[in-house]
Amino acid sequence: MEERNLVPVSMEAKALSPQALKQLRTQLSGDELNYEVARQAVKGLAVPTQVLAVKFAAQALSSSAPTVDLQECSSKDSYETIETAFSGLLANLTAANSSLYAREDALRTDADAAKARWLDAQSAFRTAQATKDSAKSAATYADGMYTKYSTAVTEGQTQYDQVC
Repeated sequence: MEERNLVPVSMEAKALSPQALKQLRTQLSGDELNYEVARQAVKGLAVPTQVLAVKFAAQALSSSAPTVDLQECSSKDSYETIETAFSGLLANLTAANSSLYAREDALRTDADAAKARWLDAQSAFRTAQATKDSAKSAATYADGMYTKYSTAVTEGQTQYDQVC
């Protein structure tokens, strides 16, 4: 399958009316999008199958294209070719779907593990913060008690010295 290259709009396109230019841009954007979708869907298939599948996809996606005639499926070879192409497309889509689910599960597992680690770290931080606040409160209490007993010892010594 050959790659398509986009060509920038030349000076001749300026001769078109704005409405015609807008319609041309819309049509080109739609065709490029349809081409990319079809190209991704058939990646990995045999080249003849790719060509056939892209042809059918382009006809199905194009609004101006006529529908596929039923007589194309009348011969057994045509039917088998179409069936093979769509079986390959189904296999590609199924593989892509399962890989997306597997990736989502892996990301969810990683996110859950990261959240659990964060919650553990947050819990440890809050515990340490509460311990620090408790220790500060205990130190303030101990300092107050030390001052109280120190004052009592000093007064007791002063009274003892006066009496004796």
